[in-house]
Amino acid sequence: MNDLPDGKGKDSISKFDAIIKNRCPSCYQGVLYQKYLMPYQHCQHCAFKISGLITGDGPAVLVMFLSTSLSAIITLFAYFTLGLGTLSVMVIWIIFVIGFSLLILPWLKTVMIFLEYSKDKDETD
Repeated sequence: MNDLPDGKGKDSISKFDAIIKNRCPSCYQGVLYQKYLMPYQHCQHCAFKISGLITGDGPAVLVMFLSTSLSAIITLFAYFTLGLGTLSVMVIWIIFVIGFSLLILPWLKTVMIFLEYSKDKDETD
């Protein structure tokens, strides 16, 4: 069951690598997203139906919690330790929150897709 159409097994790639590279949760090789945060309907490698895995707002909520917590720490550090002015700290805060959110959101969505896949797989077994 681990043999894929190209002869490589699913075991040759770790789950962590598949998440970091935004790969299919079924075969770990097919590309997950066709555009930023827009998953393919089906995996081009194993034909698994990706559109059936619904993540909801979970990734966005996690990104909000992480980015606001980290930005508060960075803002307080920049304001009190570095002695930056209020306007400078606000600019750093805005750039950090937007950049960090856009960077980490695809990975958290991929994690949620993998969790949904494993939950559905466990329910059918």
